[in-house]
Formats: sequence, C-alpha cells, structure tokens
Amino acid sequence: MKQIFVARQAIYDRDQRVFAYELLYRAGLDNRAEFPDALSATTQVLLNTFMEIGLDNLAGGSRVFVNLPQGFFTDLPPIPFERDRIVLELLEDLEVNDALCRAVAKLKAEGFTLAIDDYLFESKWEPLMRHVDIIKVEIPGLSEAQLRQRVGPLKQKGLTLLAEKIETQAVYDLCRELGFDLFQGFFFSRPNIVQGKTLDDNQLVVLRLLEKLNDPSSSMEEIDQQISQDAALSYKVLRYVNSAAMGLPRKVDSIRRALVVMGLQKIRVWASLMAMSGVKGKSSEVIVLALIRARMCEALAREARSLGPDTAFTIGLFSMLDVLLDQPLEDILAKLPLAEEVLAALLRQQGPGGTLLRCAIGHERHDWPNMSYPGITHERLQELYWGVVGQVWQSGLIED
Repeated sequence: MKQIFVARQAIYDRDQRVFAYELLYRAGLDNRAEFPDALSATTQVLLNTFMEIGLDNLAGGSRVFVNLPQGFFTDLPPIPFERDRIVLELLEDLEVNDALCRAVAKLKAEGFTLAIDDYLFESKWEPLMRHVDIIKVEIPGLSEAQLRQRVGPLKQKGLTLLAEKIETQAVYDLCRELGFDLFQGFFFSRPNIVQGKTLDDNQLVVLRLLEKLNDPSSSMEEIDQQISQDAALSYKVLRYVNSAAMGLPRKVDSIRRALVVMGLQKIRVWASLMAMSGVKGKSSEVIVLALIRARMCEALAREARSLGPDTAFTIGLFSMLDVLLDQPLEDILAKLPLAEEVLAALLRQQGPGGTLLRCAIGHERHDWPNMSYPGITHERLQELYWGVVGQVWQSGLIED
C-alpha cells in the first residue's frame, strides 16, 4: 500500500455555507502544488478522488471543482464523471481555438457545468462565454475601479460569479457588495490535505486491457477476465461503480456486472488514465511521442487502406513500450496476446504494419530514406504528419 494525497479548498456562498470544494494536486503533506506537468497532476487528482479516496469522503454531498488542461477537453475520450457533482474548470493558459470551442460546446450540451479559472476579463474568452456557467474572477489581478466597472456587465449575462483569492475582510465586503455569488480564498480557509492509501497498479495488466479494449473482436468475457487478473484494478473498478456518486439502487459485486453498468467507453477512459498516471519516472514528452507515433500509423492506415486503423494505432503506441516500461520490447510483447501481424510489425518492422511504423518513425526522426510510403506522395505524407503533431500540440499535452 502507498500513500496518496488530494488537497481541497472550500468555496462558500453568500451565506458563508460551503457550496463546493476545489480539488488540488499534492504529492505529500507539504501543502504546495509542485508537479511535473498539468496533465499528469490532473490525472492523479481524478484517479485519487474517484477511484481511491472516494468523492463522498472528500466532499460529502457538495460539488467539486477540478482544473483541466487542454488535452482533457480536446484529446481524451468522453469524460466519465457524474455531471451533477463536478465543475470542469478551464485554466487561464488554455488556447481558445476551434477544437476547444467544439469540445466545450459538446460538454455543455451533455449537461456538464463549466467554469473559467483566473478570469481577468480577457477578450479571448468571448467565444466560450455562452457555454460556461461560472466565472472565477482573480481578484488580486484587478483594481477596485476595474471591478466596479466590469462586474456589472458580467452579472447581466446571467453568469454565476466566483471571487477567488480573497485574503482580507475588506476585499470580501467589496466583492459581496458588487454581487458576487461565491467566494474562495485564504480569508476563509486554506487548502487542507486528505490522505488515503492505494494498491500499486500492475501496469502490464492495464496495457493488456487497453489492447483488448481497442480490439473490436474482444468479447465482454475477455475484458472481464483481463480486469479480474489484477486485484488492484478490480478493486478500483468496483469501488468506483459502487460509489454513491453512481447512485445505483443495489451493490455491484462482480466485474462483469460493473462492465455492464459502466459500459466499455467509461472503462476505456479509466484504463487510459491509469496507464498514463502509472508510468513512473517518465516525462509527459515520452507519452506524447508515443501518441504522435500511434496517430501517424493510424492516419497512414486510413490513407492507404492497408490495415485497420485500430490495429495501426496499437502498433504505433506499443512500439514505445520498451521506453515506457524500461524493459526489452521482446520481453514485454511475449506477455501480450497480440496478433502475429502486430508482432511482426513491432519486432521486425515487417508486413503492412511494419511499413506504417517505419514511415512514422522516419518522420519522427527526420530519417529521409524512411520518410516514404508506397502510393502516397511526399507532400501528402508531410501533411498527414504535421496534422497529427498539430492535433497533439493543440491538445495541451506538449508544453512550450
């Protein structure tokens, strides 16, 4: 068992009753937010909250606010959280582009509550204002004159206004006078750390599960068996599906029943999150490189119609397993139930999958002799590759 941590800071309404808690990443009892990158920090907060400590243990019946980097909006599968219990925060450094606008509009249509964090009345947020519900105004970044001038028009739009980073009685009184609905800051309470314990994940089991989930021929029985092989993973799935947040009328006591209740899409999301968070000692750049390679293989397969896109994606992703797990690729693949064409591509770069992989790696390394593919022009290959890289950059998985 190992210790896990999540910090929470209360958000109060106008009667100083707890309205919600903002959840924050912490690596230990030292109450400071130090993390390698926003994506891994958010992933760990979500896993610790929903699958380890439990949402009710952290927040009781209150809502929770969670900061999400760009990739969670534009790159990952559908967010598998209870819409009435979570507020999705758009961080101040997000790039407001078409992909983000589409993702936010979709989440709003699905019933999620969205908030803009650290808002300073920047014009870049205008395309999203009709989709968000809560504006978290960063009070220390604005003068009293600016607040008095700008808060009124914002209130007229029917948005809920949250004054954040309040540190004195005078500032609280001013914000209350201006009509703010919610309040957060050291004046009320500092973040407090909630501890829990977790079982270590079997990373190989998670990767096997991902392979099964991405194989259209996989049966429910096979996925059930894959999850059940690992006690830690089984525990987390059953804990989540039996949480009060799911609101089921009776207890779920088997993985098979959990799969039926949650559906394969939610299981796929959780397995992806666990896989990303479980690669210890690896920077996000390594994971991003694996994602770019996988997507390039997938794009080539679609263009050439030489192999199933799902199989091509798996080949690209699994070609980085030796780097991710610090083991020889041959040893890792010997433990995975992969098709012969996938093994031939990964171990010998043979067959249609091997040709895809060689081309993807050639573009990645600027290896001109291998930056070609039969029947596809060099210009089209460049267009495919930089299109894939651009998607990943927009997702927020790569930082400048």
